[in-house]
Amino acid sequence: MITKTIPISKEAVLDLYIQDPAVSFQTYTKRPALIICPGGAYLIHATKEGEPVALNFLARGFHTFVLKYTVATDRLHPEKGVNVKLRYPAPSIELMEAIHLICEHADEWFIDSDAIFLAGFSAGAHVAGTVGYRWNDPELVSQLSFTPQGNELKPAGLVLGYPMVADNPGNFSCSAASSNIELVNQVLYGTQNPSLEQIESVKLKNYVQPQSAVPTFIWHSVDDSVVSPNLSLELAQTLMHNQINCEYHLFSHGGHGLGLANEDPALRVWPYLAEIWMKSLEKNNEYDS
Repeated sequence: MITKTIPISKEAVLDLYIQDPAVSFQTYTKRPALIICPGGAYLIHATKEGEPVALNFLARGFHTFVLKYTVATDRLHPEKGVNVKLRYPAPSIELMEAIHLICEHADEWFIDSDAIFLAGFSAGAHVAGTVGYRWNDPELVSQLSFTPQGNELKPAGLVLGYPMVADNPGNFSCSAASSNIELVNQVLYGTQNPSLEQIESVKLKNYVQPQSAVPTFIWHSVDDSVVSPNLSLELAQTLMHNQINCEYHLFSHGGHGLGLANEDPALRVWPYLAEIWMKSLEKNNEYDS
């Protein structure tokens, strides 16, 4: 197995977990890839949403990658303060650069370049979803260090866990959601008082188009006190309205920041459900449409 870390930008890195391609004597196989974007409110990287998830899906037959995209604070060195220059969609640009890197090394790493999936949790789901629905958006593509070839940046599908897909609605007043709102606003908008136009500009459902949006798997919990589950429902409805493959699981409990949710018998099934869904796309080649 290959494990190493590759720089993506000045501050972002990609951790690789590449399986041995040999499945028997002189028999090799290409595998699907899963790029994982941990959450953390665009401020940190949630530990439980990175390597543990990568190792879980490695055992499910995927080559896995963890993108530690640029965030606003340094968890290990808080004395550095806040990175006031960070602006969305810079982390999603880094994810697009990571996809390109993986495509360039697809043969070397025995990756099926038509089966590169993205997974994200909370704010990491916003990073992944931005690419999933805006992979060919000139506004983003113009910021890349390379010229994309064909549909190379189009993911095979998205797996979004308790995703931040928009700003919470005004009637969502749980204190857990507002503790870092000023810093999050700084990253998303560059201001503490965003306009309606700015708020709409980060809402992922506004970018769902039938000709470009990719299949999406979403799971959330009713009692999430950080991100409103209604946002996930709205995204799922938009995807269905546009006839985009969507699998949506709303659990009756769980909260936020669960990662693999190993401690909960009801919730810990989500990786299996996501695995089956992704492999069904492989079988049907829906990512080629």
